[in-house]
Formats: sequence, structure tokens, C-alpha cells
Amino acid sequence: MNKATIILSSILMSTFIVSGCMKDEQENNSPDYKAYKNITVGNQHNPAGCFINFKTATVYTLKEAFEHQSEIDFVFYHDDPTNSPQVCAPGDVGYFSTYELELEQDPDYGLNHWTEFNNSEVGITEITEGQFEAVSDASSLKLAIDDDYHVITSIMMVEPAKVYKFRTFEGKAGLFFGQKYYRYAQQSR
Repeated sequence: MNKATIILSSILMSTFIVSGCMKDEQENNSPDYKAYKNITVGNQHNPAGCFINFKTATVYTLKEAFEHQSEIDFVFYHDDPTNSPQVCAPGDVGYFSTYELELEQDPDYGLNHWTEFNNSEVGITEITEGQFEAVSDASSLKLAIDDDYHVITSIMMVEPAKVYKFRTFEGKAGLFFGQKYYRYAQQSR
């Protein structure tokens, strides 16, 4: 598998809903492009789970993520005092939180007990929803990412109706579109 693999995904977080697609370089250099629609990701207080693996579009709860640490690309959480929805790699949660969150402190599965932290990055784009929806193969995904001038960083405050680009710890790059965002977990559907 080539490190230049590209992923495009869409997620639902706090609850937030996103959509996306994925390009994977196979041994014969023939791209395998995958798209994911309507992935539901909750924040740290939501039973949907707040950890995501973009390669498989799998969302994990804290306990499940603890058991699959090497597969986790990002965590979606609210920095509770500011109630800002954030996306970052699991190892970056503590650096950017204004106080220690339950997902760090959990006595059995908290991030403070993890032994593997993947370094994934995320950033805002100026790609529109229409441009995102027009991505239909690996080359159009690569073009959309390459044409956007924004940098990626270790954390990003997310908003609905915005397209974000990311690079996973494996070197895969992609896009996700935050379709809907329900501010409080009790409003999740």
C-alpha cells in the first residue's frame, strides 16, 4: 500500500454527520477509490462513539478505541468550558483542552492509559459542498486537495456545512464534509 493513499470521508459529530471517499494505491498502482456517506460520530458524551478510523469509516466508543488504539485517526470532542467542537488525533486532546476531559481520565480506558497515539492532522478548506460532491474518483480527490492552499494542523474546530482535509498517521490524505451538527447529545438522532 502506497503512503500517498488518499481518503475522502464524511462524518456526523456531537452528533456531527459527514460524507466522504477514499483512494487507496494497490500493489499494481491501480487506485481503489471508496466513498463513505453519513457516518455518525458523537462527542465524548454521546453513545455513538467519538473515535474514528477513516480507512474503514469505523466509529469507536472509548472502550472500543482503547482496544484498537493503532487504528484511531481522530477523536471528536467538545472542550466543555467553551463548548467548542474539536477534531484532532487522540494524542493531541490534552494539549488543546482547557481542562482534563473524561475521555482522558477514565480509570480503565482513558487516553492517559493509551500506549499508541497516531499523529493525524486536519485543516479547513475553501472547497464547497458542490465541489466536494463532485469528487468522484481518486484523481479528482487529489486535485481538490492539491488545489486548496490551506495548511493542516494537529487540531481543528469544526462547523457544519464545511469541508475539511486531513492526513492520517499512515500518510493517507482526504476530505470530509460536516453535513449536520447537533450541538448537544440529547438532540442527536
